[in-house]
Amino acid sequence: MLSYTLPPERYASESVKVFNILVSNAPTWLGLLERPDRAHLDYLKNPDVGRLVACGVPASALCKR
Repeated sequence: MLSYTLPPERYASESVKVFNILVSNAPTWLGLLERPDRAHLDYLKNPDVGRLVACGVPASALCKR
């Protein structure tokens, strides 16, 4: 998990798929800014992040929702 996006055209290939998924752990101002201390703490308390880590993208059919 990274805190920034990757350009798929630079990194994707037949053996590599790139998914850029944006989630916020804190209030976001103007869709651009978050307090850094809150933005990078407690990822697994965020249900969106927990689901993405547990289920993957696209979500596995075996994942409990």
